Parts: sequence; structure tokens; C-alpha cells
Amino acid sequence: MKRVIGVALLLLANQRVGIAQSRNSAEKSQVQVVDFCEMMNHPDSYHDKTVRVSAMYAANSEGAVFFDDNCKKSESQPNVVASAKFTGSREEIKRSLKEIQKASNKKSGVPQVVRVTMIAVFRDNYAPTRSPVCLTCLRYALEVNHLLNVER
Repeated sequence: MKRVIGVALLLLANQRVGIAQSRNSAEKSQVQVVDFCEMMNHPDSYHDKTVRVSAMYAANSEGAVFFDDNCKKSESQPNVVASAKFTGSREEIKRSLKEIQKASNKKSGVPQVVRVTMIAVFRDNYAPTRSPVCLTCLRYALEVNHLLNVER
């Protein structure tokens, strides 16, 4: 009888692990793959959404941004740059920045420019639901949850 109960508990534990793994897989598969320029052209569609996106990352001592040279600026769409922010633990952020620095192959203090593919939350700081935070700040921000790929 003890053996049967032990086996039943083991099966139940394995089932719960399987359910948790299925949820994680489902959440990752629900992340929308978005073109960076498409996101810049239609910010209302992506505000506060988690997306998978590729863009160029550029950083210097004053800050970091994401951009894509293929995006066209216009009078109605002058903002085609998003500020770069990293979320997570201090170790995760350090690891991400180290990965970027390694790919850029440049010393600290020198501007780094690399292409990154990431899972990030897109923020439109002037979305109707939010008031302008800073008039001199960039309108858009990408809060990076996870770097998927970094390349020169």
C-alpha cells in the first residue's frame, strides 16, 4: 500500500512539472514576432506588449538605444529610436551587457553597435494611458527581458 501511494505521489509530481513546462512553452510561443520598423510605425498596437524583435543596439557613456537603419523617418513619425533598458537581476543584466560587449569586440567607453534579437516589452511613453514623463527623453523604450542572439 505504501508503494502504491509513493508511486501515485511521484506520478502526480511529474504531472505538475509537465504542466508547468507546458505553460512556459505556451507563454514563449505566444510572444509575437515583430519587425522593429512596424513597431515604430504602429506604436499603439504594441504598447505594453511583450514582443520578439531584432534591432541594432548602440551604446556609449551617455546611454543606449535600439534602432534600425531601414526605418524611415517622416514628419508624422519622427521617432524611430527606442531607449534600451534591461530588466531582471543584476547578474542577468551584467550577463546581457557582457554578451553585447563581447560581440562588439570593443573596449569599454567606445561606442558599441551590434544586432540583437530579444524578448522585450515595448513602451510608448506618450501613449494615451500615460502622461509624458520627460520631454527630453526618447518617446519609445524596449525593456529587454531576455537576449536571444547578439551578433556583429
